Amino acid sequence: MYARALIPAGYATTQTAATLKATVSLPPNVRPTTTAEQYWAARALTAETLLSAKLAHQNELMDLSSAEEEKRAREISLLQRRHEERNSRLEMLVILLLCCLVATVAAIVHSHSSARHAAPTGWSIPTHFTIPILSPFTSVVEHETSAVSTRLLVASAAITAVLAYACFRYWIVHARKR
Repeated sequence: MYARALIPAGYATTQTAATLKATVSLPPNVRPTTTAEQYWAARALTAETLLSAKLAHQNELMDLSSAEEEKRAREISLLQRRHEERNSRLEMLVILLLCCLVATVAAIVHSHSSARHAAPTGWSIPTHFTIPILSPFTSVVEHETSAVSTRLLVASAAITAVLAYACFRYWIVHARKR
């Protein structure tokens, strides 16, 4: 600022002409009189001009970068919101599928347990029958047994469903972190 007042009007370059015309008139003892003073005043004015241009450029860059950061933050929040909505829909689908699986297993267990306790009717399949070739008094009793009981099958199906759900949740949580 001080250098602007020290340079005479005739010494101005095209870059600083507009700046020098707006200077305040000072007493004659403050103006540079020697060529060395004029040289250093011109250098100071050039340095001030370059510094102000650099500061203006930095301010513009800061404004642009802050605007871009705000835009990026908005876009990221929008993407996160969409991702959360999609994950919630997928979770609801998984819960629905698990409910269907549980209902199917319960229906199967109920049908098997009610079949054992049902009263035999005339139309039911006999549990024993006579083979006439062996002897007229010999009968073969048919027992339906298996190495794996119904309780074991239901328990293993429930444990497998819970483990599958836990693995699915684990994969979803760790996929978000990537």
